[in-house]
Amino acid sequence: MKLSISLQNFISGCTCESIYLDNKWTSGIFSRSDTLVNGKYYWSDSNSYSIWYDGQFGLQFDWIFGAISDLGSSSQGVALMHSDEETICPHEVTKWTKDIQAIVTCGKFNLIYFKIDLFFGNVSDLRISWTKLTS
Repeated sequence: MKLSISLQNFISGCTCESIYLDNKWTSGIFSRSDTLVNGKYYWSDSNSYSIWYDGQFGLQFDWIFGAISDLGSSSQGVALMHSDEETICPHEVTKWTKDIQAIVTCGKFNLIYFKIDLFFGNVSDLRISWTKLTS
């Protein structure tokens, strides 16, 4: 079996050049920085948010989404949302705190929203999504 991830990528972060994020604070493309924060790459949008690694291992929260002005902090107090999973990339997180419906993917992501009127008069939202993506 061949290991497909390099040691450099494990140490400094994933190879994702861009991340698509859709949560209750913002929606859009985040670009990877050329510099490291807490030993891994971080991603920022063109406005005021970033996703970065907190520098801690284990049970403590590991990826943080928050204001660019708080970039590098490992404090849960500055996190708008954060993970409790030790992953190489933020898009590998399966559950974000403070926004369990957040979508974080590697590359571009397209969403289509439909309103469906059911026969019985109920209205429900249907979210259809697909990826692939450019990384």
